[in-house]
Amino acid sequence: METLPEPPPSHEQIIIQKLVACGLSPHGLEVSYEDDLQSYEIIIRASANVAPEMFACIREASAGEIVTFDDLEQINSYHAFVEEALAPEMVASAEAELSKLGLLDGFPRRPDFANDALFVEALETHCGFQKGEAIRPFGDAFAIHCRPR
Repeated sequence: METLPEPPPSHEQIIIQKLVACGLSPHGLEVSYEDDLQSYEIIIRASANVAPEMFACIREASAGEIVTFDDLEQINSYHAFVEEALAPEMVASAEAELSKLGLLDGFPRRPDFANDALFVEALETHCGFQKGEAIRPFGDAFAIHCRPR
């Protein structure tokens, strides 16, 4: 009697295997597809024994899926790592888009302004908006304001 071949590992199992190869303990890992997120969510618990040196491997192993830590400090550290890793790509993309729109020449530089509010005003003016039309204060930061269509 022939036996059926072993089924291939599930996507969840493949992600866990990749994370274990990064040095994480499988006991602290959970991977599941979340319909509301329309993505896989990778939950990394303290028992996975993650260290910041593993962040690059975790990012690669997660392949764009949502990574969550049960420790707030770790998730903040991981998000800072990912933000820093993506910054050059995001800047290059923004510069390409500004160049395509003819807005790169004369683009305001933050060091040329005494404070963030003056810089934001210069950005809006440069892009053809009125003061406060596109960028508004949001607590200690600024947020892009989109008008409903």
